[in-house]
Amino acid sequence: MNNIERHACFGGWQEVYQHTSTTLNCEMKFAIYLPPMEDGQKISGFILVIRINL
Repeated sequence: MNNIERHACFGGWQEVYQHTSTTLNCEMKFAIYLPPMEDGQKISGFILVIRINL
């Protein structure tokens, strides 16, 4: 899995990852938003978007 993008967004980070799916036999990407956090604070949730490049 490779981190291919990282952007500052609303005080947190929006990151895009790419990986090869052996099940679907294609490259896939997903994005995750990491909200701003204090040191040691646990992540309460995140947004996941999946898209397939055909």
